[in-house]
Amino acid sequence: MEEFSGLWIHPLFPCPTYSPCVLSTARRNHERELDTTATELANRQDESEGSRKRLVEQSRDFKKNTPEDIRKIVAPLLKSFQVEIDSLSKRSKAAEAAFLSVYKKLIDIPDPSPALEHAQTIQKRAQKVQDLEIENKQLRETLDEYNHEFAEVKNQVHSKVISGFSGPPSGKGAGSRARTRDRRVPADVRADSLGTMPPTPRIIMQALPDYIRFV
Repeated sequence: MEEFSGLWIHPLFPCPTYSPCVLSTARRNHERELDTTATELANRQDESEGSRKRLVEQSRDFKKNTPEDIRKIVAPLLKSFQVEIDSLSKRSKAAEAAFLSVYKKLIDIPDPSPALEHAQTIQKRAQKVQDLEIENKQLRETLDEYNHEFAEVKNQVHSKVISGFSGPPSGKGAGSRARTRDRRVPADVRADSLGTMPPTPRIIMQALPDYIRFV
């Protein structure tokens, strides 16, 4: 066991600072202290009443068994003691009444630990939502980059396919390359490519795999 901010915390079950666990432990400790003090005050009140009764009886016995001249001598002293005792009694009763009033109010206050735990749960959920929003934003940015790169690659491939169908080949070896390319490209694509119209998207997509292997 170790002392932590005035609290005794078990080392195997530590509580983070200002957590509901610490506050709940502090509340229980303070309640025990207040209960102990209230019990001690009640016991002392009973003891004071008993002592006061004994003093009254002893004062009566003193007056009966003491000569008149001696009673006159000690009477002022006894009166001073009586005044001081009454003053201390009043002050003690006022302090006890103030303590008991505060004690009752504190006891009636509900335990804040459940509300604090609920607030912590909401805070954790809010933090998780914020983290998910940041992650979602990063994923969207990454997806936009991938889409942009894919569009660039698609345009490049489309340009290469279009250039492969544009005009008859020329130069040395052009005939053999054209014949090889014709064998690579499907018949319907070759037939359409020989016309005057440019290849359609369907033709381009059909010819794309063979063209990529050919290139």
